[in-house]
Amino acid sequence: MFIKGSTVKRIVSSIIVGASVLTAIPAMAVEYIGIGTVTGNSVNIREGAGTSSTVIGSANYGATYPALANENGWFKISYNDKTAWICGTYFSVSPITADNSRGYVQGDVVNVRSGAGLEYDVVTTVAQGTTLVVYGKEGNWYKVSANGIMGYISADYFSTDALITSVASSAGQAVVNEAMKHVGKAYVYGATGPNAFDCSGFTSYVYRQLGYSINRVAADQMLNGTPVDKSNLQLGDLVFFTSSVGSSYIGHVGIYIGDNKMVHASTSTTGVIVSDLNSGYYVQRYAGARRIVN
Repeated sequence: MFIKGSTVKRIVSSIIVGASVLTAIPAMAVEYIGIGTVTGNSVNIREGAGTSSTVIGSANYGATYPALANENGWFKISYNDKTAWICGTYFSVSPITADNSRGYVQGDVVNVRSGAGLEYDVVTTVAQGTTLVVYGKEGNWYKVSANGIMGYISADYFSTDALITSVASSAGQAVVNEAMKHVGKAYVYGATGPNAFDCSGFTSYVYRQLGYSINRVAADQMLNGTPVDKSNLQLGDLVFFTSSVGSSYIGHVGIYIGDNKMVHASTSTTGVIVSDLNSGYYVQRYAGARRIVN
């Protein structure tokens, strides 16, 4: 079983913004210009708007922050309860609307285009079942973030019936925010943090920081929370994998961060990294998911 702590309750009340749920915003920051999504890995977060400013952290692909201002291509964001800056080259910002939600690709391999129409160039493609963030709609086209690129996908190949809240729950966003702080740290078998982890040591550590207690071993963590279909994954869900193709033994676990990606303590070579659930290795070994927070 898992135990909720007052920490998560405080987080939940502090990061709900209208109909969308975002990263925590300082109490005085009542205006923001949109939702920003990081489009690179290990992108520097700085104290000021420029490369000469001190680096105070980093963010990886798919992390979302409310954008508070734009100054010469640098966006002011909320980072660890402080204001900070990120370069617009690696940060895609779209206005916050009632359509900020998620949907699912229904075609086999679907084109994402630079504009809302077939006459626009294809900027990337997405596979069936891929979860995409929706930032708005123009006619029969949804504006989405796919593979780190902003573009448009036809509603003919995108399930509007399956839309769910853009960032799932505030508690789920808090789990992702905590997990992403540790990207780049070492993998050590049996380690439970804070400077090194194995896979289940990482997930249990992240949840513990937010006041939740879950089982220590991956196979036992699959007994925590409630089961979730892969098509309905939300931020913060635990995703599980077998030790080998065809095996029933649960040998690995990660934390879902959106856009069919997870953060996990992978191997002693890579440490804590972000991986795509659509990659062959993880598709073949996917065993299920559990929701710890709602």
